[in-house]
Amino acid sequence: SDGDPAEVPQLEANAALLTEACPGAVFAAVVEWGAAAAVDAARTSTRLRERGFDLILGSDVVYMPQHIPSLAESIAYFLADSGRALIANTAVATSTTHPAARALFLDALQAAGLDVEVQSLDGVALRNAAGLGISCAPTDYFLTITRRGSGL
Repeated sequence: SDGDPAEVPQLEANAALLTEACPGAVFAAVVEWGAAAAVDAARTSTRLRERGFDLILGSDVVYMPQHIPSLAESIAYFLADSGRALIANTAVATSTTHPAARALFLDALQAAGLDVEVQSLDGVALRNAAGLGISCAPTDYFLTITRRGSGL
């Protein structure tokens, strides 16, 4: 979670479902973003550790410019050497443009020593939980993030 404890029960329920279907450990936790917060979280948790995640998933988390550098720091801290972070973003940026928020995120990821592959979602048709079709906008994107030099 991005720090909202009210979201954790739903995330824990989703994690339990995924644990049944997927090998490995899936869990949910409140984690504040940023390098210092990541270090503190790892120090107080038996499950959170530096470079301890093979897979990091995020959706619509890149829309508040003041938090974007901290998000990149957290991904860099927790992503395993051979791991991948997958981030989809369709959220409209606040206090800036959507393209500016994306550029800020890409710059922050690269500064954190991460490689990024960008895929546009323009024109991609998705279905929401209710089965309704959603068309992605030209500003929507999907990122695959790996450690620089990992060869992935």
